[in-house]
Amino acid sequence: MKIFDEKNVSALTEFGKRYKADVSGTQNFLVTILKFWKLMKVKNPLKGRHLNDSFCEPIRSINDEKLHWLSQFYEWLCAWEQLQLQPRHGCLSKETFFALKQTVITAKLLAEYLLNSVRCHYVLLGKFQTDDLRASIWTVSSNVRRQLQCVRG
Repeated sequence: MKIFDEKNVSALTEFGKRYKADVSGTQNFLVTILKFWKLMKVKNPLKGRHLNDSFCEPIRSINDEKLHWLSQFYEWLCAWEQLQLQPRHGCLSKETFFALKQTVITAKLLAEYLLNSVRCHYVLLGKFQTDDLRASIWTVSSNVRRQLQCVRG
């Protein structure tokens, strides 16, 4: 079952209404993680327009709301980590916290650098995923190997 799905947020809303249960904490958590994933998966500059979802839009300026959201998400992760709950009991492992925080702050700083220093018109964070980078590195290394083979004869 896909837990992090927008349909589950809607289902929780209906469940809460029907059974008069407070599910707002779970809803907020799901919405937060979904926003992060949407933002990190943007690989096409038109995706947000097609889906009518601002979190699927590229980051277009240093004042973009998504950069501010990444800062808030990072602060939220730090506050959650400070609670020092046990993993699998309302908390992530130390390694997962470290990796997630590193990913969030790096994405924010990279976007700011590309917009300010490189003067990119927009940033697609989905282009910096591991799979894409791994494929690019593999292609480059394959080309280098071929060139070395040609040189060696």
